[in-house]
Amino acid sequence: MISFQNPSIEEFVERKVLFDPYALASVAKAVATVSQARTVLKSVQNSNHDSASMGLWATLREKGKSFNGKPNGRLRRIIFGSLKTPRTYWSRHRPAAAEVAQVQLAIKGAARIDDEYTQHLREKVLTTLGWQAIVNELAADENVVYSVLQLQKWIAEDSGWVGHDKMASERCLREAAFGLLADHELPVSWIETVVVLYRAVTTVSSDLPDELRNRFQHLATRLVEIIPDITDEPDIVRAEADSLREFGELMSWPVESMYEKLVAEANALEGDPEDEEDQNVDRLGKSENASDRFDIDGLFEGLLDRC
Repeated sequence: MISFQNPSIEEFVERKVLFDPYALASVAKAVATVSQARTVLKSVQNSNHDSASMGLWATLREKGKSFNGKPNGRLRRIIFGSLKTPRTYWSRHRPAAAEVAQVQLAIKGAARIDDEYTQHLREKVLTTLGWQAIVNELAADENVVYSVLQLQKWIAEDSGWVGHDKMASERCLREAAFGLLADHELPVSWIETVVVLYRAVTTVSSDLPDELRNRFQHLATRLVEIIPDITDEPDIVRAEADSLREFGELMSWPVESMYEKLVAEANALEGDPEDEEDQNVDRLGKSENASDRFDIDGLFEGLLDRC
């Protein structure tokens, strides 16, 4: 993996590779992770030069068969502790199943090869079982929801699939989402995740079955109740309130009372400096009078006696 500090050099190398079919073929053969394949895919698609041969896509397609479960990686420069010079190290993370599926399907479309492996890829998003394997990762990592949305948007906008297949994909995604919401009392912890998942299942059509709609509303309502228990950061609570309002607008669902509840909670966590009390000052009870506790005249008489 190469990291460039000079954008001009990076652009020069990229153009050199893209305009040289032999160099591009060499890069394709060296691809080992889904992030590398995505970089090659985007670079070729964004260039106006027709340097990509069917052989290139066939090579990437074969490479893509081993992407499942293989960690991505990237170079990172971090300053540790008291060190003044940053150190470069290789950061690894496992890609979401939705991310892998999107790249594999995009390469499949460019390769134009129809075989058993192609059918296997399509089953990832054209069957409920395939979508379940993708969506169920949300229970462990809620960031997966963004990859789910991107995958469904790619199917709806960039895949070139016929309308029937797009509708079939969304129907299967909805069934998988319904199973996730039905099988777990709280499959996710944040309203923002609910909003993104809702956008994913309404990418092709905004008409949502009542059962699934009710599941989404029930989950959002429960999250409003528990959010104050899982965070004491006012900015996070306020952001969740904004997500709830957005969700209400998307579903044409009145959420104002719940929104105000979260905003009030955020304000309470933030506190008002003017309301803070000096802990060294005694506060009188409502029924007490200052004259009941202090003999003002006696106090001054004592001071005069000392003079």
